[in-house]
Amino acid sequence: MATQQVVVVSNSTTANQSTATKNYPVVIKPLNLEGGQCTWCGKYGHSTMICPYLR
Repeated sequence: MATQQVVVVSNSTTANQSTATKNYPVVIKPLNLEGGQCTWCGKYGHSTMICPYLR
């Protein structure tokens, strides 16, 4: 399982200039290229005729 590192930096002049780093687990789904790229939304794995964003 991959982890994503998130860095939070405060821009406030009154805040302490510290950096907090946290690791969060990220689940990366495999890319489905069988359906090709949708010409409407640009995502892979389905065609424009069955685009879930057009429903």
